[in-house]
Amino acid sequence: MIAAIQFPWEVTLSSVWTYHTGRPYTFFPSSDGFTPDDSTLTFEPNNARLKHFQVLDAKLSKRGRVGGENSNLALTLYLDARNLFNTRNVLWVDSSGRVGGELGDLTAWDQGRRVRLGLRMEI
Repeated sequence: MIAAIQFPWEVTLSSVWTYHTGRPYTFFPSSDGFTPDDSTLTFEPNNARLKHFQVLDAKLSKRGRVGGENSNLALTLYLDARNLFNTRNVLWVDSSGRVGGELGDLTAWDQGRRVRLGLRMEI
């Protein structure tokens, strides 16, 4: 869902909310990666799902002219926040359901909150 609100004094708030149900993965626990821990377990692809995934990104900006109304120089001050609520989203798990696999790979988690403050100049 995308939303943008224009406030007085050239202030803008825009946001993007992304949500999806958990992606499927194949739960097939195995100590060696080939032989199932439970020999009665049949191999069934995509038999489990990750938790749901959601991210809210927001950007607040204020635009103004420098040197009066007839000036060609415009400045925009902005605050850009990604994953505003710092949601811990899982990107992948191994077949035993461990986030990051047996090595605990940190790239199995989506990035946490990131905030940038910036100034843009237009001529």
